[in-house]
Amino acid sequence: MSLNTITLQAQNGDPVLLPHEALLFRQVNVECTVTQGNGYPGATTFAATSKQGVLYVTGQRVIYICRPGTTHFASLSVPFAHLKDGYFEQPWFSSNRYHYLVVPANEGGLPGPCQVQWTFNEGGGFDFTHTLTNILERIHEGHANPATVEPLPPYPGGPLDSAGETGASHGQESSASPNPIQAPVDTDAPPPSYEEATRKV
Repeated sequence: MSLNTITLQAQNGDPVLLPHEALLFRQVNVECTVTQGNGYPGATTFAATSKQGVLYVTGQRVIYICRPGTTHFASLSVPFAHLKDGYFEQPWFSSNRYHYLVVPANEGGLPGPCQVQWTFNEGGGFDFTHTLTNILERIHEGHANPATVEPLPPYPGGPLDSAGETGASHGQESSASPNPIQAPVDTDAPPPSYEEATRKV
């Protein structure tokens, strides 16, 4: 997690993304609070708050841009590997929130692990949670690029496995001779008499 390290685009104020980084989610009017400590007076060693900003989710990290920013708190960048113990909160009488613990990066501007809370004043909390959860699950499954999921390989021996296809499907004819066509048997006819049975033998 890094504080105040994001470069903004001049034309729209959105963050400048890294090479091969794709934008997956964007939500305006999100409040952000960053604190370190147990929340009691005198026990908090670091605190930063932005009442309004834009929250982004890319294929590599979560980004928050304060609108407007200050020299103390202008932006926040959190790679997915630095997110810990996130959970979504839906209060009865206030806006939805998302909380998590972040581990700071080296020279990231934070003194230590911090609690981050986002408050979604104009909606978007469900979409954010769904997007972030989906990406973290893909990372847990071992995909190198969490924004892309490759199709599963065919099941060995299954109907899509080329090694399990028959020779006829590859244009090869079967060497076994076909079974002769037999006349249907009338199951309702009475059994043959003793003379008819001995005559056929």
